[in-house]
Amino acid sequence: MKVMLIFPPQSQPFLPHIALPLLTSVLKKEGIEVIQRDFNIEAYEDITSSDRLRISGCPEDIIEKLQKAKSCLRTGEDYFVEEDYYQAINVIESYLYQVSCMFLDLKWSLKNYVISCYSKYSSKDILEAVKDKKRNIFISYFEDKIKDIREENPDFIGISVAWSSQIIPAFTLACVVKTYMPSVHICMGGSMIGHLADYLKYKKNMFSFVDSYMPFDGETGLVRLVKELKDGNLKDVPGLIYMNKKNIVANKPQIYENLNSLPIPDFEGLPVDKYYSPQVYLPIAASRGCYWGKCNFCSHHLSATKFRSRKADILYNEMNFLYEKYKCKNFYFVDDAIPPSVMMNLSQMIIDGAKPYRWAGEIRFEELMDRSYFQTLYKGGCRFLLFGLESFCQRILNLMDKGYKKEMIEPVIKEAHEAGIITWVFFFLGFPGEKRNESGETLEFIVNNNQYIDMVGPGTFVLTRNSSIHNKLKNFKIRAIREDKNQDLQLSFPALMGEGIQQDEASNLLREFQSHPAVQKFLRPFVSEPHLLFFQKSYFYK
Repeated sequence: MKVMLIFPPQSQPFLPHIALPLLTSVLKKEGIEVIQRDFNIEAYEDITSSDRLRISGCPEDIIEKLQKAKSCLRTGEDYFVEEDYYQAINVIESYLYQVSCMFLDLKWSLKNYVISCYSKYSSKDILEAVKDKKRNIFISYFEDKIKDIREENPDFIGISVAWSSQIIPAFTLACVVKTYMPSVHICMGGSMIGHLADYLKYKKNMFSFVDSYMPFDGETGLVRLVKELKDGNLKDVPGLIYMNKKNIVANKPQIYENLNSLPIPDFEGLPVDKYYSPQVYLPIAASRGCYWGKCNFCSHHLSATKFRSRKADILYNEMNFLYEKYKCKNFYFVDDAIPPSVMMNLSQMIIDGAKPYRWAGEIRFEELMDRSYFQTLYKGGCRFLLFGLESFCQRILNLMDKGYKKEMIEPVIKEAHEAGIITWVFFFLGFPGEKRNESGETLEFIVNNNQYIDMVGPGTFVLTRNSSIHNKLKNFKIRAIREDKNQDLQLSFPALMGEGIQQDEASNLLREFQSHPAVQKFLRPFVSEPHLLFFQKSYFYK
């Protein structure tokens, strides 16, 4: 059995996703032949190549600008220069806009892939979009790719869908493959499939050209699936959703993987030097799930319902291996929140080993995060942290079940900043029951602490499917939600609040905040959050 794993467009092309390398390493360990392809970065490279541009009649000056922009992002010195970064990003975005204009209703950017007349949360729209050549650029692109796939001659194709922007391209890929290679078994997995899993159990039309779905942890399940396909017996494959004759079968839940026993992710076959970052930059995972896992607004628990953490020494050995093999010294932790003890222990190992590693990731506020803690993290390579503030009102924090007092927030941000770590603070307005003055507390905190905050990620409340709030609407005094009958895969809902500000009021407050002179420095439109790892502080806000 020969396996091909594919990461489809559209995702940010700045570093590889961790899913395929993890699965590849596990399959190889079991003696299964596997090839992995990142069609996302390949699409960017193919569609922006000089040869393709010349064939399409693109002017030479545009070709030169585009190649220079990609080179800037790839071959910068140790760090970006801010102005050069923005210029390069703008050139690529402008070209993608021009490409989009060749198709009806299409908007392809570094952050998204949208066909405005088709919803990615409607099974009907998805099935129409995958055959609409006037609007969907990836139909013809994947038809060109079929030659490459056929040459590899796989028996099984796994497609990893991590982001909503990949939904229509992923199903387009499946449709094209099934058209030209009907005998190949196509399985979809990834975090988005986890979020859609409950729907897929009842949507026969979603099996039109996909044979099976593997939500949540996929390592053990994928190995079992590949082996069982020879006999056609799929009932014992953990977590698998598939068609058995005319009925959809959802097997028992997946096995929760022991993260410390998994092999090191295998990036072989991925063009690690082609991503749009100035040095080799690879993802790494310290855990799955969230060690807190109680925030009422969050549905990320669906991606891994049981929290598990890896040991710091295993992470350190993984870094060493990737440094030796790929000369990678830059890492981005993909955790929902990196466990604090793991960060501390790993940093100390990096210090003791005198390693040149630099890393970034997302964290929670914790009381143990004092000056010495962040100084150790900085010495151990930490250069950029994303903090989930959410609110600076204690009543709202309690309703969210964030699990900490607001008094600890300012000292944590201050100590991280003064240690030399870039701080990016995320928050949102309009939590159910939140009053205007309570939103004001959060905004006032941001303004008053602007000397310690490098970036902010502002937003408004989104009611997500299967969050605690969604499951207990009355408890949060939500009077009604709007379910769109045309979106049978809907993952978020407009809500009518019984108390406090409504969602449109929250949006207005956010706009007022963004126009405040004191916060203009926060609103730098960096396309890729992980890219901040490469910026020196001296380049910010001159």
